[in-house]
Amino acid sequence: MILCKKGQQYFEENRMFTVGEDIICVYGIYRSWKGIIVEIRTGEDKETENPGTDIYCNLWQNFSSEQEEGISSVIVDQVIFSPDMICTLKNKEMV
Repeated sequence: MILCKKGQQYFEENRMFTVGEDIICVYGIYRSWKGIIVEIRTGEDKETENPGTDIYCNLWQNFSSEQEEGISSVIVDQVIFSPDMICTLKNKEMV
C-alpha cells in the first residue's frame, strides 16, 4: 500500500503516522533534524527490506553561524525511515 495524499493515516506500533505531519528524527545521522512525512509504504510497495513500514520524509536542518560558516540550512528530500527512527511533533515527549 502506498499512502501519499496529505491527511492519509497509517497505524503501526501503537502510533499513528499521517502524510503531511511534522516529525523529528530521533536516531541515526539525521538525529534532531525536523521534517515532514511525504509518503508511507507497506507490504510489496516498500523499497527496503527492513521489517515494518517505510516512511518517506523530507528533512531540513538549520545551522547557527557557529556550526557551519556560510551555510544556514540544509534540505534533504525523500529519506526513508522506519517508525522507530522518527517521532511526530505532536508526540515530541518521546524525544
